[in-house]
Amino acid sequence: MSDPAGGGQARTGGKRTVADDRAAARAALSLLESLIIALLEAGVVTRAEIEGLLLDARASHDGQPGDHDGVGAHEPTDAIDVKAGRLIQRIVEGSLRAEQGAPPNVSSPGGPS
Repeated sequence: MSDPAGGGQARTGGKRTVADDRAAARAALSLLESLIIALLEAGVVTRAEIEGLLLDARASHDGQPGDHDGVGAHEPTDAIDVKAGRLIQRIVEGSLRAEQGAPPNVSSPGGPS
């Protein structure tokens, strides 16, 4: 199977680097942000539905209850799961602060944590 981003293991046979992983994370966040904005602007979803989606995503990484009934929650498998869950939580909190008029205060992936 080929690597759609190019330069990864499947394409070169080499090992993925930290830079590869950071680039993939940044690209995924950019795509998600664009998709969320487009869905909100088109009226397909509400802010509350997006928040619920993000909270469920957090639950899938850090063992927190998701879906208001624990569905999708599991124990974190490693430190990366825990960090991912915390990052998603900061995104949710930043979104709520921005909605209330305060600066989001969310750091970018690969930046300070």
